[in-house]
Amino acid sequence: MKNKLIFSSSLGSLLKQFVEHNKMRGYKYESGEYAAHRFDVFVAASQVEPSTLTKELVESYIALRPGEKPSTQSHRISLMRCFGKYLVRCSFDAYVLPYGMSSVVKYGFVPHVFSSNDVARVISAADSLPYHANSPKRHIVIPMMLRLIYGCGLRLSEAINLNIENVDINTGVIFVRATKFNKDRYVPMAFSLLGKCRIYATKILASNIKALFKNNL
Repeated sequence: MKNKLIFSSSLGSLLKQFVEHNKMRGYKYESGEYAAHRFDVFVAASQVEPSTLTKELVESYIALRPGEKPSTQSHRISLMRCFGKYLVRCSFDAYVLPYGMSSVVKYGFVPHVFSSNDVARVISAADSLPYHANSPKRHIVIPMMLRLIYGCGLRLSEAINLNIENVDINTGVIFVRATKFNKDRYVPMAFSLLGKCRIYATKILASNIKALFKNNL
């Protein structure tokens, strides 16, 4: 169980309400809660704790820090703007950070688009993984996981968190639980992928039986 974050500054109760508000809207908001808690710690450490969100407090918190990437600063800017807007909607006198105050490019990541040949080489390399005693099912699991990610458009975390009961190898439908925005969804597999999934299930079962006999010798 994760440790419950305690909001203890003069703005702590409002920050907690802000976090709960976002969770009620359907967001998991885990990273946002930690970001709000860091701001709470900053406020608590201030010489004079404010009773509301002031311009001076916001500008002090969002200032670029030594050695910090602009993208990291942009997360604080976003938090302060959203928190200020929330407070105003709740009829509090609060400073709302205007748009255009920073030239920060929030997302500098440039994705690599894999060709069909690239994907084929990656999967071929996974199929060639050797058996390793420290991870005895690695050579079985990784090739299947990559095929599910590519063939069904799963996020990495979704593929990792799949359980046996989530995959129907009779109908070829995957039930993905609590995905983005805490929603569930059903994902169909292509017939070729379903065939691979059935072979995978057989290999895993055989691997488990082999381990069982080995452990009881």
